Amino acid sequence: MENENLARTVGKALDILDCLGREKTCLSASEVARHCRFSRPTAYRLLHTLLTRGYVTQDRSQEEKYRLGYKILELSKSLLDSVELRQQALPFLQDLSRTVNETVHLAVLDRGEVVYIEKVESTQPVRMHSTIGSRNPVHCTALGKAILAYLPPGPQAAVLERASWPNAPGARLRSAPPYRPISSRCAPRALPWTIWRTRRASAASARPSSITRGW
Repeated sequence: MENENLARTVGKALDILDCLGREKTCLSASEVARHCRFSRPTAYRLLHTLLTRGYVTQDRSQEEKYRLGYKILELSKSLLDSVELRQQALPFLQDLSRTVNETVHLAVLDRGEVVYIEKVESTQPVRMHSTIGSRNPVHCTALGKAILAYLPPGPQAAVLERASWPNAPGARLRSAPPYRPISSRCAPRALPWTIWRTRRASAASARPSSITRGW
């Protein structure tokens, strides 16, 4: 029982961190409790513990409100520094960026989303806005579709099963030749074709229309 209570407490503390990161603004204990769906005393107690450990901090102009603390940034840096892929890929990212003069990203697949772990900015005045550490649904970005295209059929289907899909009214399922169609219950009808075309052309599009048109 004690271990179960401890696990629930840890889960609630993580819910608070997720909430503060998702809202991207300062929140009071009452607001945190409402977002996380537990009592205000519980939210206040956990926020106080996280505050003393540096995982959350209070805004000087709004002492009753909380935001993520710099301890999170410290952990993020430790994680990024430990990802050997970044160091290995960086020279290739830089070379590609110089060749096409565009911003180039490196991302990994995590729980149905792409997480950006490195980027090389272009020199153009208009460029894509992105942040290292940010997430996007795997099926809604060109980078995510490129990752999907080269996954084996089993893991590919598993990723698509857990994804959240925008409405694609009127779309029709089209099978991709190398792979069998993904269930229409879990994916926009044209996405399997999009993935196949991505693999065939070695290029992907991030345009919203690419989901419904299959490219």
